[in-house]
Formats: sequence, structure tokens, C-alpha cells
Amino acid sequence: MSNVKNNASTAKIQEPEIFDNNKRCMLLGTMGFGTTALLQTLFSHEVHGQPSPDQTVASLKGILGGTPSAEESDNIQLVTSFCEAWERRDLNAVINHFTENFTYKMSQDNDPVSGSTAMHEIFDPWIEATHKITYKVLETFSRGPVVINHRIDIYHSKTMPLTWEGIGVFLISEGKIREWSDYTISIDRGPTPD
Repeated sequence: MSNVKNNASTAKIQEPEIFDNNKRCMLLGTMGFGTTALLQTLFSHEVHGQPSPDQTVASLKGILGGTPSAEESDNIQLVTSFCEAWERRDLNAVINHFTENFTYKMSQDNDPVSGSTAMHEIFDPWIEATHKITYKVLETFSRGPVVINHRIDIYHSKTMPLTWEGIGVFLISEGKIREWSDYTISIDRGPTPD
């Protein structure tokens, strides 16, 4: 059963830094206005020491409005299906969710990569080293062609364990993911639960 809720040359993987106020300002300064406003809202509890993450998500949902449109519901379903493909450890199924010339940014500290070859170079070792992948989606919402999810990704492995919590921002174009950017909240490389 899925944990997903509806509502080139070898790429160097850089360990993302956890957000501090200066890094957050630099990150937000490089992004478009809409995404900037959304991420400022998501991380406002860290800047001001309040409110809690649950209150922040509730606030963000208030900004985004009520019931998703039919297009937004379809976009949410696409991202849900994408997360479920990760849980099956099927990288080709994951890649089938993307446009031909998609870009992926692993974290706020990594350069974007483009295309299926780069995805295989980055993720084939992870998939081979894991016996299970869990994408625990805590919240998903959409506005127009943008889907945002808050999730915890767990790569269950004896040799490369990883528990990552962050925000995924997906730009949808013609029923496929054109851009995927992840923003790290926390990383734990300790043993993962089986």
C-alpha cells in the first residue's frame, strides 16, 4: 500500500545545507515571485520561531484557496503517480512522468540536470543499493501548473541509507513534469527502518 496522499558525465551530488536565514534569502532571491512567496510561507516558522510546520501548511493552504480545479487535480494525480513509481523502484516509470527535455534540481545547493541519462547516472546506484523506497507524502497542493508536496523520502539500505525531508516543487506541462526541484529541510544518513 502506498504512503502517497492525494490533497552527461556522472553528476556530482552535493550534500545540501540545512536552511539558515542567509541561505534562505539567497535561495528565495533566485526564484520566481510565486514560488518565492510559497517557500517563504513554508519556512516562516524557522525565520520567526513560529508557527509550527502544521500551522504553516494550514496557512499555505489558505493562501492557495479551496478546491483544486480539474487541471490542478490532474496535476496532483500525476505527481502522486510519480511518487508511487519511486516506491516501486522503477526508474523508467519515474522518467515516463517527465517531458522529453525535463530538468531536475536535487536540492537548493545542486545545479539542475536535464534528461533521462542524467537521472540514470544519479539514481541507478541508489535504486541498486536499496531494498525498499518509501515516499511518505505529508501534504500536496496545486495552483495552476505547479504542484508542491511536503514529503519524507526513505531509501532503505544497508550500505546507503537515507531519510530526506523536504519540499518538492513540480511544474507540469501538457500532462507531464517539465521541472522538478527539491528543497531540503533535513537529512539523516543513519539506519532506516525496514
